[in-house]
Amino acid sequence: MGRLAMVAALVAMAGCVPSTPLVPGPGAAVVAGRPTLAQGEFDGVKVFLDTGAWTGSPADLVSLVTPLLVTVENNSGHKLDVRYKDFQLGTPSGFRAAALPPFQIQRSPYVVSQPYYPWAGFYVAPPYSPFYPWATPWSGPYLWDGGYYNSYYPYWQAPLPSHDMIERALPEGFLDDKGRVQGFVYFQRLQRMMGTVDFTEAVIDAADEKQLGTVEIPLQFK
Repeated sequence: MGRLAMVAALVAMAGCVPSTPLVPGPGAAVVAGRPTLAQGEFDGVKVFLDTGAWTGSPADLVSLVTPLLVTVENNSGHKLDVRYKDFQLGTPSGFRAAALPPFQIQRSPYVVSQPYYPWAGFYVAPPYSPFYPWATPWSGPYLWDGGYYNSYYPYWQAPLPSHDMIERALPEGFLDDKGRVQGFVYFQRLQRMMGTVDFTEAVIDAADEKQLGTVEIPLQFK
């Protein structure tokens, strides 16, 4: 194959893999040199959101759901409760997309052999201990929200969630002050006609389960 033909083939192959439909929107604090990476903060809780970080299988995941790589850094002086129900995508029309749980707690667990994204000062919620046998579990009180899983896990259709999606997912658990945790949060696929989208995370104090505030990052379709 000639050089020009090879380049053309590579371009065609690249065109088959969808790029992220969402990017940081007007008013977002974009990290220099990283056009898909934005950050938001509330009272010492800093959240980084990368809309274009998915590189696993399936390669076309962005055409099926909305995968967002979320990093939470906690310098609030509080221990935080991190759960999927506290993440949302919302539109000006009032539409709300909830985070889709990638784990099915009730079945025989898939074991994550090692952290794909290392964390610090993070304790996995008790139902996740079989998935992360090497991780330190949370030993304090924990209220399991089975209703959330019953409502949103059925959204998945085989073969999703994939091995890579589970391995790279943000786990639910508790984050110490000075702690850090990272992983993908998955939402249903949004339609371009929805226009602008706001990503929000409710900041929840682990001591009393009260909301301290909200981190918000504006997004838009490319």
